[in-house]
Amino acid sequence: MIVSKDTDFRERSYVEGFPPKIIWLDVGNAGTTAIAELLRRERQRIEHFKKQEETSLLILSLGAIAI
Repeated sequence: MIVSKDTDFRERSYVEGFPPKIIWLDVGNAGTTAIAELLRRERQRIEHFKKQEETSLLILSLGAIAI
């Protein structure tokens, strides 16, 4: 599983699909503290995503919830 703010990984999941699983952080210039809080807050979604065999991309955002 790859966790990244880089859009290249998001685009890779569209083109190549699974694997690897990508968690794309739509967080702009957010700092480490905000990103860590986001990951803690979204832990259940991340765990669910890990179990989905055919899903390759999860988008996490500091603003609205994104899928």
